[in-house]
Amino acid sequence: MFNALLVDDEPLILEGLRYIVDWEEHGFELAGMAESAAEALDLIERGAVDLLVTDIRMPGLSGLELIERVRERRPGMKFVILSGYNDFELVRKAATLGIENYLIKPVNKEELSSTLVNAAGKLEQARRQAVQQVYVREAIDVLRDNVLLRMATGTIGIHEFAEKSAFLRIGLDGPACAVAIIRRVKDNLTGGDRSDPQLIAFAIRNICNDVLAAAATGEGIGGYAVDDNDEDIVLLLAGALADEKSVVRLLHELASHCVQYLKQEVFVSLGPPVENKFALAASYREAKDLADYSLVLADRGVLTSREAKAQQVGPGNPLQIDFDELQQALLAGDRDVVARHIRAVFAKLDGQEGTTPGLVHNVTVELLYRIVHATNLSPRSAAASPLGRNGFLAGVLGRRTLGDIADAIAEAADDLLAQSAARDSRIDEVLAYVNAHYAAELSLQHLSSVFHINAAYLGQQFKKETGKLFSTYLNEYRIAKAIELLQSSPLKAKEVAIKVGYSNPDYFYKIFKKITGSYPSEYG
Repeated sequence: MFNALLVDDEPLILEGLRYIVDWEEHGFELAGMAESAAEALDLIERGAVDLLVTDIRMPGLSGLELIERVRERRPGMKFVILSGYNDFELVRKAATLGIENYLIKPVNKEELSSTLVNAAGKLEQARRQAVQQVYVREAIDVLRDNVLLRMATGTIGIHEFAEKSAFLRIGLDGPACAVAIIRRVKDNLTGGDRSDPQLIAFAIRNICNDVLAAAATGEGIGGYAVDDNDEDIVLLLAGALADEKSVVRLLHELASHCVQYLKQEVFVSLGPPVENKFALAASYREAKDLADYSLVLADRGVLTSREAKAQQVGPGNPLQIDFDELQQALLAGDRDVVARHIRAVFAKLDGQEGTTPGLVHNVTVELLYRIVHATNLSPRSAAASPLGRNGFLAGVLGRRTLGDIADAIAEAADDLLAQSAARDSRIDEVLAYVNAHYAAELSLQHLSSVFHINAAYLGQQFKKETGKLFSTYLNEYRIAKAIELLQSSPLKAKEVAIKVGYSNPDYFYKIFKKITGSYPSEYG
């Protein structure tokens, strides 16, 4: 459906035009009626109008003058002129304006109907062509971005690039080339202002392309911005890159514009310059690695490979983290203390100079390991938790800030502790009894009589809650105690075997070797 506007200084004529034909049947909806050219201009400014039907002679601006003004602003609009005179000179002038028809009053219904059908057909054809042009432009943009990303990642050959770049008018020539990665680190939009990531990425790319277009004539640095396969944006730069300060200044300008216009804080990592566009993959890989520094150096805004090397942690600057408090809180099931400790660890990482993405990775893995083992959940229960999801670690490390990582780990720990607290309390009692009487003759039958539980059911529940057979758990606990005695007392291996519940030394040696991979003599 298209919108039509009727203009005539005689109200009765307007009413007649309104009802002389069924406008909707001809593909038009009446967007309004105006009694002067000035009123018509106001309506056109405020809404979409596709067809203007206007009297030619009106006080003030004439119909022809109205059409001349509208054509400058809305070149796609169609026009029909009404006149009480069959004036050849007016018809000739109207024809030069590209009108659809010149209708003599009183308007003939059939002639108006035919005119509307023709106008609607032309408007529909123009609409289809506009849509097709949009599709073609979008297809070209997608193809260009694909070629550029493949160039950055080194997955396109020289001949294929030459063939496609000529058609797509891609230019990446200059004394040097490089890749920079833009990563969003903070969204300062709030409430209803928040937008979807694709729209924000589109806006960031537009800012980048505008700044790069200006820099091409100013600093002699040009390039393109394309989406990576994740949420990053890849900048392919070419030109006068030898002066690193100029490049960094340009990247800071990009970051500043993202904050100013989009309220998006970004981190930009710059890979080393390479001799030509076909060597960009090396610059891309390093820039991508450097982008992980957004976790610890987000406030810097821009990071180069040279600056990153100076950021590396040396052997004399290790991060000292005491996990004892966390371990105790986990064992006690104190969820608040656990969350506080996890956040304190990442606050320390954030505050220490020399923190690297690798260090963040190692600390994260260590924390997750300790959480899983301290909660002592069965494999089934652990798998059902956030930690058990495929890609959980990668998802956590993919967060934008250290605070976000801390929140994700604290949430996962809280979930695991909640599951641990909800498990069968009788198994906790059994574990406490086994840990206290591990040196005695223990079996499921003995425990079933102590706790008044069917032995078979007890074995099933024990396996379900601990993830281990009772015999496996008992042997592992006894061997752990044996290692403590071997390292802290003068007792011989045979004596230790008896102390931890093994009356047969040979069996003790066999179990010890199976569990530890070593012999007791290696711990004395």
